[in-house]
Amino acid sequence: MYNVTHCDKHLVQSLVFDAKATDFDVETRETPNDPLGLLLALMPREQMKHMHGIVTTFVATRSGLLRFHDYRTEEEKANSTDRPFYETHTKAIDELFYRRAVDFYHINSSAFVFAVPFDAGSRSSSLVTASQAIFLGKGKKKAPAAVVGVQFQHAAFKERFLNMTGTCQNTTCIYKCTDKV
Repeated sequence: MYNVTHCDKHLVQSLVFDAKATDFDVETRETPNDPLGLLLALMPREQMKHMHGIVTTFVATRSGLLRFHDYRTEEEKANSTDRPFYETHTKAIDELFYRRAVDFYHINSSAFVFAVPFDAGSRSSSLVTASQAIFLGKGKKKAPAAVVGVQFQHAAFKERFLNMTGTCQNTTCIYKCTDKV
């Protein structure tokens, strides 16, 4: 008997297509039209990374391709006790972040799904994963094409949340999230 390896031609073609479609070249990208996109495009990466505590950005496609960018310095990587994103999320469409984002798309297509570790409040190094599904098609004939996401430090998220909720427009805040009960 021969040991025959089966090749799924459609899957290989999808993988190649996804690799080309997700190839991101900073030099050739267009300037975004929306205000938030423009702000993010103009903000220096180091400032954005520090302000939001961004650790990793990623895209996972239907073909199983996972592209990511790790924003940590070599020193931060060496001092980290957590395994890198690409080591813990190797199954793309079978990953929880992917499945949840695709499932939630049917409830709110513009929302992000947040995954926060249960012990996030007791560990300073906890990471939050935010993901959003991208569907392609028209009307009711849509299919998931990819899930995009970001991992960021829970501590940075908490700090920004408390700062933002403590700022009231046109009035003095009566209650703040940082107030002791």
